[in-house]
Amino acid sequence: MYFLKRLLIIVSVAIPLFAASAGDVVISEVAWMGTTGSTSNEWIELYNTTGSSVSLTSWTLKAADNTPSVTLSGSIAAYSYYLLERTDDNTIPGLTADKIYTGAMTDTGEQLVLRDGSNNVIDTANQNGSWFAGTTTGRATMARTDVALSGTSSTNWHTSNASYGSGLGLGTPKAANVLGGTSDDWYTLYFTDHLNTVMPDYGPKTIATALIDAIDNATTSIDFSVYGFNGCEEIIEALDAAQARSVTVRGVVDSYQSGF
Repeated sequence: MYFLKRLLIIVSVAIPLFAASAGDVVISEVAWMGTTGSTSNEWIELYNTTGSSVSLTSWTLKAADNTPSVTLSGSIAAYSYYLLERTDDNTIPGLTADKIYTGAMTDTGEQLVLRDGSNNVIDTANQNGSWFAGTTTGRATMARTDVALSGTSSTNWHTSNASYGSGLGLGTPKAANVLGGTSDDWYTLYFTDHLNTVMPDYGPKTIATALIDAIDNATTSIDFSVYGFNGCEEIIEALDAAQARSVTVRGVVDSYQSGF
């Protein structure tokens, strides 16, 4: 008689979790002044600058004086926003907060520091002292001009002038920041690395996040015309992704890129 012995081998494989790098998630907008509804209705917006979802488990967002001091949770999708609202989810009607926190920011200024679960500094907004931008007049937020540049530079922040929430104030919660109030500013200020290799350096070397956001948020159709897609891989990927989710994409493009 033969006995068949089965040996069950269980192999455990550890999949490493790679820590986010500095600048992968940034503090993109701060409503330190509250809204016209209440000065207590403060909110803070984070933005994921990467093409991958980032887990925010055990991350912290703290002011230098520890008020507010927030332990984050959940995750932030690629090229997406994470909204923190103070006290309750009634701060911005129509938008669901990703995190509710307590603790008021002072009108005289705060430095906000974002750290990952290992206490590594991922981003910093403002410096000790007055706020770089924003005003209680009209409840206009402090908005980051370029997510690829330092949040501790006063020149990289501006006071919002786009209205939101039916009169709640001036700002762009969970949307791209508007510099100067028109979309033209987004597209004339930001260029690809490729462009700056063949032409003078006109400004920050990054594609406008506003354009990527507009493509990512399209649900029905996208119509565009462009000359020269060379070096614009991020835009091409966004258009590909839009087409894959059944958005109709129509464009007039030069011979470099086809298929849209």
